[in-house]
Amino acid sequence: LLDTAKALRIGIVDRLRYLYIPACLPRVVRNFQPSWANGMFFLVGSEILTFGETELQLFGLGTLVSDFAVAGNVTGIITALVLLIFTTTLINLYVFIPLNNFFEAPVRRPSKLSQRLGFLRRLAQPHFPHLPHMPFFEYHKAVSGLASKLTVYGSLLRNLVFFALGGIVVVFLVTGGDEFFENIITAYNTIGIETLAYSSLYSFLRVMAAVCFSVAWSVPAALAVARKPELSATVSTVFQVIASIPVTVVYPLVAEWLADQPELRAFIMIIAATQWYVFFQVLAGLRNIPPVELELVDLLQLKTWDKVKTVYLPRATPALITGCITAAGGAWNGLVVAERLVLGDIVAETELPGLGKLLSELTYAGDLVGSIAVLVTMSSIIVLMNRLFWKRLYDAIAPKLKIE
Repeated sequence: LLDTAKALRIGIVDRLRYLYIPACLPRVVRNFQPSWANGMFFLVGSEILTFGETELQLFGLGTLVSDFAVAGNVTGIITALVLLIFTTTLINLYVFIPLNNFFEAPVRRPSKLSQRLGFLRRLAQPHFPHLPHMPFFEYHKAVSGLASKLTVYGSLLRNLVFFALGGIVVVFLVTGGDEFFENIITAYNTIGIETLAYSSLYSFLRVMAAVCFSVAWSVPAALAVARKPELSATVSTVFQVIASIPVTVVYPLVAEWLADQPELRAFIMIIAATQWYVFFQVLAGLRNIPPVELELVDLLQLKTWDKVKTVYLPRATPALITGCITAAGGAWNGLVVAERLVLGDIVAETELPGLGKLLSELTYAGDLVGSIAVLVTMSSIIVLMNRLFWKRLYDAIAPKLKIE
């Protein structure tokens, strides 16, 4: 396709329109549901911002839930939760599911749940059109090789960004950066290297435990769903709705049960910000298995485990790694809420140290330089993990298993 585009002298705008963007859109759409779920996770924490004595409250469902939790208004919390579930269901029916169907090959029949709830669409739009599949996406396998062709442009862009940021850093150092770095070093000394080391270790263990747990249940669940096309869409819809229910909204209802289990509470919250990335990525990878391979294993009458070992797992592995990368990122973000959740006067925190807990304490204390020091530490760990582990793992496995 790229060679044809060059031979026809197609401009960069048309290449973006007809090649690059269509090749990327299915993967982007695939991440809508878990991204929505992760956004809902931060609903409570992000609408009330506190830094020292300064507090900023934004009007929204998260703020209302926080006020209900402080007042002990269980009815208000349940009402907000029901409203959120209803809204999420509508968004899935009208936005996410149509988009997924639009960008996927028509290999499945509509689910029974989708058919039964179809009247909701007809009520809102009497002549709701059937979204046609774009002919281009019948060739999505051939387009998958475009990513490798973009490395030249990606390298050029990275170099430009690197030099631009380098110039900004140089200007910053010349115009007073020395004082800033002295303050950062002072903050590190005040916090203590040992405290940062232990906090980093415990946070790292929590993140890895959450990712491993997500993989442990997501892979079998995605396999079970993908192997039954008649249930695939229904289960996916139900899981999408469940994933979009923020655990931070549910927590006030179960706060008493988890009061004596701070680590379990933190683990559940990290899982809520992590697991759906793995599940939906693996499920999407399994749905993209070439039909000819599935027909071949059926023809050979392979046993279930042999099918899983020879076809399903190898084809799902690149998507699994991608899901783990995004899940780990979601887990690191979720640490700030999971390790220390603040709802008005209610503070639920872990007994053991953690970077999220430390960052929350420094933020509420109004220590800007200390907060930056913790963020630099957390960012460094994430970058090192991505470069030294995840990227190498993906580069070693994905090319061997890519669907050509």
